[in-house]
Amino acid sequence: MLMNKAAGKYSKDIQDKIYFYLLMSFGFCLILPRNFTVIILILLLLNWLVKLDFKNSFLKLINCSYFIVFILPFAILIIWLFGTDNFEYAFFKIEKSLALFIFPLVIFSSRPLQQNEYRKIFKAFILSISIGSIIAVLFALYKRYIVSGLTLIELNNFFIDIPLLYMSHIYFGYYVVTAVILTIYIYMTEPNLKTGTRTAIAILLLYLCVFIMLCAGLASFISILAVGLFLTIAYYSQINKRFLIAFALMATTIGCLVVLKGSNNTLERYKQRFNVSFKTIENNPYNYSSTRIGPLLAGLTIIKDNWFLGVGTGDTQDEMAVVYVEKGLDRLLGFNSHNQYLDFLMTFGIIGLFVLCLFYFYPLIKSLKLRQYHYTCFLFMIIICSITENILENNKCIFLLAFFNTLLASQMVTNNAAKHFIKRTI
Repeated sequence: MLMNKAAGKYSKDIQDKIYFYLLMSFGFCLILPRNFTVIILILLLLNWLVKLDFKNSFLKLINCSYFIVFILPFAILIIWLFGTDNFEYAFFKIEKSLALFIFPLVIFSSRPLQQNEYRKIFKAFILSISIGSIIAVLFALYKRYIVSGLTLIELNNFFIDIPLLYMSHIYFGYYVVTAVILTIYIYMTEPNLKTGTRTAIAILLLYLCVFIMLCAGLASFISILAVGLFLTIAYYSQINKRFLIAFALMATTIGCLVVLKGSNNTLERYKQRFNVSFKTIENNPYNYSSTRIGPLLAGLTIIKDNWFLGVGTGDTQDEMAVVYVEKGLDRLLGFNSHNQYLDFLMTFGIIGLFVLCLFYFYPLIKSLKLRQYHYTCFLFMIIICSITENILENNKCIFLLAFFNTLLASQMVTNNAAKHFIKRTI
């Protein structure tokens, strides 16, 4: 009997360690091709199934409001199959979105991680983003100074180098912003940081903030400004922390000055994002204004007749294609709405928009209430970036959101439980 108990405890300890190392590996591999993260996700699910205590896990999940809220975007994809005609595309969307269900299922029913384990996962992600951004910079320098015969656009459009990291510059910008948020969190919470380590973190923040300004998308830049402003206000009374936030803002300012002073394509790219026009929409997939306003108007046209229940899980792109052709914008075929709120309204109607807002704002309010400001900043970024992109249509964004949204919410629950326990024991 004792041997069986000891063996069971040993097995559980091994499975718990595997669980932690799989989470850390997933954080590190997020910027790699999708196959890497899919394999780790499958292993994470298998490890969960092997050690699963169905009764306790079920009780944990039904008593966890975050689990219920976090699986709603996935659940609505399945429920709204009843109203779709294009089942092939609908099932493709469901398959892409499985991480939105698997991470809440596994993390909220598994043992709580310790604070040092959360920090190790964050550090693994920060390390991978740092390496990835350096690779991008080195390749850009290689193209500019070694490769010959490149066009001016190929030389100046720094963001075209980012696909080497298996995602576009837009999505990689979201990853870098997340890395900045987690770096600031580690600085604030890591015990007994030495002066050299603090200096290294400050340099890393400076580098990442300038990187965001020079080669990420506009939404990422706005997000980092919002994060810096929020943290400065939140920690205004704490001088040591305020210094770090001020340093991050200074880094962003330096990036702005670099761009504003130089006559390069980065400045033109940012100006272009604001110079959109509703008056003239060209049938041109290379005109930025047209590729943003055209899908927006197509989406609003669809909503007029489908505002309550939407068009169904798999029919959004087909409906937009019809509107593009009707409006003489056939060269925009394939462009999605570039707005996650609009996309959910088109697909699932007003109910879908409510689900998306609940998915975003319920944990946001909780994080503010519990003063988990690094989680608040992450949600700020997601909410801002959802205005310009369909982040739940892209594999890289789905993995980033599903993983860190669940992980940070789990950390918040653990921290809150620990505080209540301390209060009860005093």
